Amino acid sequence: WLRDWLDKGTMKRQKKDIPGYDEMYRKLLEGVPIEMRLAGLSPEERLAGLKPEERLAGLKPEERLAGLGPNQLVLALPDDILGALDPRALARLPVSVQEKIRLRLDR
Repeated sequence: WLRDWLDKGTMKRQKKDIPGYDEMYRKLLEGVPIEMRLAGLSPEERLAGLKPEERLAGLKPEERLAGLGPNQLVLALPDDILGALDPRALARLPVSVQEKIRLRLDR
């Protein structure tokens, strides 16, 4: 109800004219349980603004790679491991994957 009251213009003053408005709103939100704050947000909205390493924090290595296909798993390997792989094994990968590996290793 507060958000509706504030957003529908029921207030006599503009929000930007109220000293401490942003601070008050922030404190109000801090009191709302996290489940309620996140309800209705898409996964993309929940993760917006986070760096990749922040998105993955707390995940086990196998959880970080869950859902990746074999070709994507190969690309997830560090460059030093990719460079140590048998060229014959790399030659069996799709051309697009081979090109990505070549570009990474040629840096």
